[in-house]
Amino acid sequence: MERAHEILAELEAQSLGKELKGKLQQMPAVQQFQMNLFSAAGADDSSIAEWKKAKEKLSGININALTPIEALIHLNELQQLFKKESK
Repeated sequence: MERAHEILAELEAQSLGKELKGKLQQMPAVQQFQMNLFSAAGADDSSIAEWKKAKEKLSGININALTPIEALIHLNELQQLFKKESK
């Protein structure tokens, strides 16, 4: 992601006029709040186990070969895993 931001900044610098450059520099920096899907910082042991099971299940799925129905079945299985584990 950082490299993409660098490339974007280079392209913008090359193609924008002085007026737009000034406006962009005045804009506040955007903070990134997206969490890592499989990081379990601060989670208890049961939620870590849930995420590990989900990760294993997702790792074994070939998404390029799934039909829409199969994809829904896999999503339902993951949903049931989390419902069962959270009780």
